Amino acid sequence: QKGMRHGQEIRFPGKSEESPGHETGDLIAVIKQENHQYFEREGDNLRTAVDLKIKQALLGYDLNIEHLDKELVNLKHLDQVTQHHQVRRYKGKGMPRYGKRNKYGDMFIEYRVEMPERISPEQRKLLTDLFPEMSVEGEMDR
Repeated sequence: QKGMRHGQEIRFPGKSEESPGHETGDLIAVIKQENHQYFEREGDNLRTAVDLKIKQALLGYDLNIEHLDKELVNLKHLDQVTQHHQVRRYKGKGMPRYGKRNKYGDMFIEYRVEMPERISPEQRKLLTDLFPEMSVEGEMDR
């Protein structure tokens, strides 16, 4: 049943092995949750990570990711800066809540910003011109 958790039991009354002269017992199935390559379950919530290019982190993005049920989840954050390791919450995009029809947990996505291995002298000049207030030498701001 949707939303069941690891270790939860399903009971099938009178469905166990039959034996002459004995009352038929219940068959009990125990849910075993398997790990997923991209999603981690925390109760009714899901956690995952999405990698962004530095351009997407600075200028915004409109992406889709595939949910466990194969539906697409739209991640639209245009004109917003996303920090490295920032976590955003998407309400109602988690796991179904067991025994509660049309109720879902939330999805938490950690954004990981990919930095370039190196930049050209031209790119360096453009960045220093774009951010003149940020020093590349001397003391760090505290």
